Amino acid sequence: MATIKSINPPASGVADPREAYEALGGKILQLHALLEMTYGAASETFNDMSADLRGNYLWACSDMAEDCHKLAESLGAVVYGRSGTSHV
Repeated sequence: MATIKSINPPASGVADPREAYEALGGKILQLHALLEMTYGAASETFNDMSADLRGNYLWACSDMAEDCHKLAESLGAVVYGRSGTSHV
């Protein structure tokens, strides 16, 4: 099992690119693991959850996706020399 260093996306500015890259990879792995439970054979457990619990679960997935977006923007600022809103 890979060890993932927990790093939150920067609120503003550019994080260290290596840390942002590691954090982005970790968040993507976590999000992938969570979403694996929502379809296929594993979806039975997900579908057995109450509507509130499913909603909170998907809310957590949405938050992780937003974290990934912020980290990608941070990396884009370093790679492409841009700041502010991006198309990532």
